[in-house]
Amino acid sequence: MLAKKSFWYFTVFLTFFALYYIILSVFIEEKNYIHLNLLFFAEKAKLATEGMPPRLENIGFVYPPLVFLFFLIFKNIPTAVAFLSASINTIFLFTVQRKFSLYLSILFLLSFLYLFLSTQMPSLLLFYMFLIWTVIFIIRFIEERLSLYLFLAGLLYGFSFFVDFRTVFLIPFWILLFVFLIRTENWKEKIAIMTVFNTPIFFFSLSWMYLNWVFVGDPLNFIHSKYSYFKSFPSSSILKISFPLIIFYFLPFIFPYVFGFFYLKNKTYKFLYLLPAYTFFIFLKLKMIEGFFVNAVLFSIFFMLFYSEAKKLKFVFLITIIFSFVLIPFSPDYNERTFARAILGMKIEENLVEYKKVADFINTRSDGHILMDDSWGFPIVYFSKDTKRFILPYMYEFYSAITSPQLFAEWIIVNIASESDRVLNSLPELKSEKSIYYYPVYKDEEIKIYMRLK
Repeated sequence: MLAKKSFWYFTVFLTFFALYYIILSVFIEEKNYIHLNLLFFAEKAKLATEGMPPRLENIGFVYPPLVFLFFLIFKNIPTAVAFLSASINTIFLFTVQRKFSLYLSILFLLSFLYLFLSTQMPSLLLFYMFLIWTVIFIIRFIEERLSLYLFLAGLLYGFSFFVDFRTVFLIPFWILLFVFLIRTENWKEKIAIMTVFNTPIFFFSLSWMYLNWVFVGDPLNFIHSKYSYFKSFPSSSILKISFPLIIFYFLPFIFPYVFGFFYLKNKTYKFLYLLPAYTFFIFLKLKMIEGFFVNAVLFSIFFMLFYSEAKKLKFVFLITIIFSFVLIPFSPDYNERTFARAILGMKIEENLVEYKKVADFINTRSDGHILMDDSWGFPIVYFSKDTKRFILPYMYEFYSAITSPQLFAEWIIVNIASESDRVLNSLPELKSEKSIYYYPVYKDEEIKIYMRLK
């Protein structure tokens, strides 16, 4: 029996892995499109082992570290993402969904929105799953009053900090749950329950602060840094739309979830069921939201978690899944829209062409160091053959190099459309082409390459 289950688990894993690997490989090589966050993860992992000097700090002291680990192990975007997402979704299909309709679950996992989440935003997928697993063990604790389940729920929630720092903003939700809805009149017991659950999140966050203090001298570097994780959100397309209009856009995707709320009778479960709504609202208010329709996935997963028998609700859910195939190609978000259109074979706005051209130009000229700010140019580093040639902001000599580049670099690459390019801001004469040390040898829509005069 165990061997048969293991065989099916492995078969499902391989199927997911192959699907995700093929999608990502085709997108990168033929469609010239991929979510740039994946290149960010991959570039930092590449520098951690192949940079000059190679430093593990490059996996990101300003970003949650857990997802970087998969890029560090596999070295390759399609393999890293396919392994991570296939593992998550195999577990999701066989454990979280064992009471829900198998056919609806598969259809949901193959929908454009969930495929997009699995192949383009694996960090968000992992964050969602940590929340789901946390809720599952809280439910088991409520039903069986076994402290082990509470400990596991807290441990999983604590680990979620290393996937998404926004986890800390969900603590008030859990406090309200344990204070008002956990059935016990003994306040000492309630405090003990809250302590057991919340200790891991505080332990992991304090450990992260300590590591930041040891390696970069600031325990709150992941907040204070110019490139902080928390400063990467305001560009989201969803923030440009009014809240009532957002609800209107989301209604086709979250209707089963909203409809299902009124079917729940247990007050504690009703409160737990509100976690996606609380998460979405608090992140939106903090302007720490990413993507657009992808935020509706957590609502759908919670609906699937809480409903296993209601046939009417499943029918509504089926309609929503089918409806999503029509809407995603017209999403206001560039990445969601482009992903769906690429799957359908439609014409898309490519986002890798310029980076690949610059990398190809550099790869054919294999001599000399390259000065560049990889806060915008990380795709160029990823596509380049020799990362040791780059002088980047994490290196000690970077600030000396942008003061006197002619002493350090044969090449300079700048983004003339970026206001935050540290190289261009330090060397404004490049933009006006009045440098006495460098002359332009390559120009594209936004990127320029300069070569040092002999």
